[in-house]
Amino acid sequence: MQIRFPGTSAQHLIAHLNDQIQQRKLHSLITTQYNHNELIIIISKFGTSKLRFAIEEQQPTQTQPHHPTTTHLPCTVVTQITLIHKKITFTHRPIERDLVTKLQTMITHLGGEIICPYVL
Repeated sequence: MQIRFPGTSAQHLIAHLNDQIQQRKLHSLITTQYNHNELIIIISKFGTSKLRFAIEEQQPTQTQPHHPTTTHLPCTVVTQITLIHKKITFTHRPIERDLVTKLQTMITHLGGEIICPYVL
């Protein structure tokens, strides 16, 4: 799974992701851990599953063309997260598809674009 968040810094993304989790019934099941280049989503109930994502934040360096005309807009930060490892406990496998659907719903609410979908 690979997701792109245009106009969103990594820290801003993590804060809003945690807000989304708290607003849903998932807050009792899901926690997140974040360091500078990695996000871990932990699902804990009847076992522990982990989704580990690499985080790449591209900072704006210059203006980029917005249209083939001479119009230029300032570049904005783009955060991309890529699933690099998943460990799904056998007790979560029956609900894995449902959890992924909920995660994808949160991603779209946060303005994310799924570049490469999650593979079960």
